[in-house]
Amino acid sequence: MRRLLIAIAAVALLTACRPGVPSHVLQPDDIEDLLFDYHVAQAIASETHSDSAGIMQRVYIDAVMQKYGITEADFDSSMVWYYTHSEVLYPIYSRVVERLEGYALQLGSSTSELGRYTTAQDANGDTVNIWRDAPTALLTPDMPYNLIRFTIPADSTFQREDAFQLLFEAQFITEKGKKEAIAALGVRYDNDSVAMQRNRIFNEGTQRIRFTADSRHDVKEVVGFILMNRPNDYAGDRTPPFRMMMATQLQLIKFRKQQPVVVKTESTENNDTTLSLPRDTTPQWTITPPGGSRTPQRRSARELQAM
Repeated sequence: MRRLLIAIAAVALLTACRPGVPSHVLQPDDIEDLLFDYHVAQAIASETHSDSAGIMQRVYIDAVMQKYGITEADFDSSMVWYYTHSEVLYPIYSRVVERLEGYALQLGSSTSELGRYTTAQDANGDTVNIWRDAPTALLTPDMPYNLIRFTIPADSTFQREDAFQLLFEAQFITEKGKKEAIAALGVRYDNDSVAMQRNRIFNEGTQRIRFTADSRHDVKEVVGFILMNRPNDYAGDRTPPFRMMMATQLQLIKFRKQQPVVVKTESTENNDTTLSLPRDTTPQWTITPPGGSRTPQRRSARELQAM
């Protein structure tokens, strides 16, 4: 009997010492469901394009907390623990992201700007999604989780004056303070010079940053990053408030420069005249027949091409 009691005590001690989520913290399954609903609530509120968007976000998030029978303070204290245990948080967020992406597809997100380019690629390679990394990332202000770098080597389809656009959905979870991150996109040219465009991110929703290569050099590679630094107002805190940003549906679209449409018309001297028309415009041109005796006719660019 004594040996049995010792064995039971040893098992209990080992179980107690095993690392895990404390009892006062929301357990992984619960926090996963809550985070899913939390981000859905944020997305719904962000669709409110009015001065009441902030109020609606507060209403939706309060409804999520009521659904799980907790206060926002309970949620914050749990997130503080997960925030300092990234090895537990990241697998949870990976599952949350998968669920959010599936939910978005059910709602028809393929019709949005992001969905339009998810598998973008035309026959000539003029418009193509060249993003090669994971489509989702979770950033915090703490290294090494505060920075995502990407480098995409140029291939034979790259041309001078190509345009590049980084697209993603941003959602923040912050205990307090402002939401802030930085996204940058640029190119390294064949002479190893780098040109870059940088945008600050203060709001949730679709983020876009665009860069157009110049006509003087070939593009060697496309480069950029997404960075979440600790704001200056909390830079000196020993225990700063938790803040995270989830970037989903990451895409990098390459656009070919649109070449002008060359239209030939006949002048009054029967000499060829070349007109360069942008593809995305349809201006009206006045055509005077040889001799100029008849009333000028109005022709569209499409009609001119058929002549």
